[in-house]
Amino acid sequence: MSTTTFEKGLAEVRDRLERIEGELHDLDTSLERLQADAAETAWKAREAAEAAIGAARDRRIALGESVARLRDAATGASNPSIPTNGKEEK
Repeated sequence: MSTTTFEKGLAEVRDRLERIEGELHDLDTSLERLQADAAETAWKAREAAEAAIGAARDRRIALGESVARLRDAATGASNPSIPTNGKEEK
């Protein structure tokens, strides 16, 4: 094998390696984007879940207050030992 053939082969290997490194860089960029998209999607899902839980708690509190008012109207007095918001009152 002559020196020029060796050098030509070496240059081809270097070119291939550069292309491979470029593809690896592109893959890294794509993976970072996927990770960022996944994090954003998870964050949005968490926000939606927290909003739904907050709305359910608001409805639960309102229902407890309505039940307390109905109880008070039916008995003519308040009974503080019956919880109205999911926690026993003191």
